[in-house]
Amino acid sequence: MKREYETNKEKLAVGSWQLAVRTTPTANCQLPTANFSLFVLYSLFILVSILLLPGKSSGKIGELDWHRQKSGGFSRFSAVFFIDRKRGWITGSNGAVMVTEDGGESWNRLLLPERQKREMVRDLWVFKDGELKERMCFLGEYGIFTPRGAYNFTERAFVLMSSDRGESWSDGLLSRQPYRRPDKALNRVTVNESGKVQPKETDDYQETLRSPEPIMVRMFFVDDQVGWTCGESGAIQTTKDGGANWSLQYTETRKLLYDVMAIDRMEVTIVGAAGTVLHTDNGGQVWEERKSGVTDALRAVYFIDAKRGWAVGANGTVILTIDGGKRWQRAKSNTTETLNDVVFVSANEGWIAGNQGILLHTLDGGITWEGTKLETHANMNRLCFIAPDCGWVVGTQGVIYKYGER
Repeated sequence: MKREYETNKEKLAVGSWQLAVRTTPTANCQLPTANFSLFVLYSLFILVSILLLPGKSSGKIGELDWHRQKSGGFSRFSAVFFIDRKRGWITGSNGAVMVTEDGGESWNRLLLPERQKREMVRDLWVFKDGELKERMCFLGEYGIFTPRGAYNFTERAFVLMSSDRGESWSDGLLSRQPYRRPDKALNRVTVNESGKVQPKETDDYQETLRSPEPIMVRMFFVDDQVGWTCGESGAIQTTKDGGANWSLQYTETRKLLYDVMAIDRMEVTIVGAAGTVLHTDNGGQVWEERKSGVTDALRAVYFIDAKRGWAVGANGTVILTIDGGKRWQRAKSNTTETLNDVVFVSANEGWIAGNQGILLHTLDGGITWEGTKLETHANMNRLCFIAPDCGWVVGTQGVIYKYGER
């Protein structure tokens, strides 16, 4: 006797697989129970196997990747600093100081004092000791055409500090540059008892003998008291009281110095224009210029310990050292874009940020680098990592990206 089945067909799509499952048999007959059970088990096995196949890095949930955050503005961000996975700050042009309490999901603007609220804030550092509130230190630049009223026109750089999250502010005191040689032709000098020429004792006139202050570009603190800042015309200053007072240090170079990195209170390295590398092993009493082997501007430097360090700069330049900077060797970056910052999260893993949304990543100590292109043409200026799986990069056009799980 011929047995007939009435069935409805359903298709289950799993990846590139399509399983045809026969369901709803008629009441006149039954499917063999053993065969049907085996079929179900086999189907489940196939489904689980497909779901467990490794996938490509495409920003899926649970994968480490870069994803964009909203800043709410278009400032040219110049610095980023986080103290944990939640609380961080960003600084930039037009007085931009942004703060987040949720890892960058939302940002709020911190208001600066009237004098600095529209100026460029180039760098920042935040100190935190246990349960105490953060102490913030900001390094900024007065625009050359910015009207400053009664303030001295030769001042170009400023330091701002706050210990109450911006409720009140105090000024750090940067050292002034020495006087220029007096102008004899204008009869604005006098001769003292020893016969030496000196300016007439007029405060207003003495100020005109000063060169305009150099712009200070970056700063670095080795602890909550001792730090350095560097900038134009070979300018270097150091502080021993957490940024309240600064003193000049001297070097023979007059090149623009872009970045400074300290291992401890004695060992400090600075990099700058034309491949400049400066080093001190006595806290800056004496600075020695070392050969980098490159002539391109070096815009950032990072040391993971006293021996291993990296510097990056213009035209895709990457150099590395394994002897504390005595000798440097070039690494291949596979890009000609300007590279603006470098950070290592371990002796082997590091990141570089560059122009046109370029990021470089290494897992072998900087010997080889793999490029990543963010979905932006902004110049990425600064990096900050608090763990290998948690970091941020900021740049022009108000761009912020976070690295971590989605």
